Amino acid sequence: VCSPWSPHPIFKDKGARKTFDYLAVGLPIVTSDVVGRESFLVPGVNCLLYQPGEIKSLIAAMEKLKSNSVLRLEMSLNNHDLSRRFVWNTYLLENDFQQIFE
Repeated sequence: VCSPWSPHPIFKDKGARKTFDYLAVGLPIVTSDVVGRESFLVPGVNCLLYQPGEIKSLIAAMEKLKSNSVLRLEMSLNNHDLSRRFVWNTYLLENDFQQIFE
């Protein structure tokens, strides 16, 4: 799944939110270096990066995924596991928010 990129400033912070949607599906992600990405996406582990505005860089990343079924599977599994961190129950328990309600 590719995360869209646009040079317009209004879209600069939208990429990370859209990437969370893709992450929830548990598929490999090809994205530009969007704001906030570094907190959960690791190139080669659960995503591939391309240079913003560079179509050849995007094509190369997509070709890499297309030609490597092992990489696609590993990234899918990694993203499926990672998506569990962002489920509210998990997030609340890991961050000890339960004490607020006691």
